Amino acid sequence: MRHPLIGLVLLPLLAVPVAAAPECPASSPLQMDAIVRAISAAPGCQPAFKIMEACAFGSSADVQTGSAVVDKCEPGIGPRLKAAFERERKACVAKYANQDGTMYRSMAAFCVAKAAVKYNRQSGAK
Repeated sequence: MRHPLIGLVLLPLLAVPVAAAPECPASSPLQMDAIVRAISAAPGCQPAFKIMEACAFGSSADVQTGSAVVDKCEPGIGPRLKAAFERERKACVAKYANQDGTMYRSMAAFCVAKAAVKYNRQSGAK
């Protein structure tokens, strides 16, 4: 090592544990049908979203899992919050509409799913 002091400074950084990302709980984490089934079988809206996060592809494939989360959460959104959810859903789609690349479809899907979770929670659903 050319500069021994640099090694002494960097060595403690190597010992810091890195938080592991949650593992995708789907029976086949690379098969969309298995992920959607896991989301549908989740005990509630928030757990369904956690599965979406853990199984994310970061591409347009997340549109399908996002739709499954919305399907899980939307029935729990009370009538007085439905319009607010629809406005936020449209804003999510519009935010990324002019962006090229499948990662922007993923971002839009996550935005819509987060809105569904938010309004589901505000409605008092579990």
